[in-house]
Amino acid sequence: MVIPNNHPGERDMVDVVVLQDLEEAQIGLASSYDGINAIVYSTRSIIEILMERDGMGQEEAIEYFYHNILAGFAPRGNPMFLDDLADSDDPD
Repeated sequence: MVIPNNHPGERDMVDVVVLQDLEEAQIGLASSYDGINAIVYSTRSIIEILMERDGMGQEEAIEYFYHNILAGFAPRGNPMFLDDLADSDDPD
């Protein structure tokens, strides 16, 4: 996904990483003064999606998130994750 750059003097548009099939977990866009932009995802929502969509148990979904989603890397525009798991012991 390409979004407008918020930093004057830089390219007009920058790439951000979008997590496929997890769009429902998007909660916002983070921007910094130096022009780094990132889509922000709710960790809790991602866990819930993995549990409902993929039939994972809670512990399996959390492990999958930390090992397969959070560990992803791109040169620029990596997503950010709001750790909202502590809001409840049970994501339901």
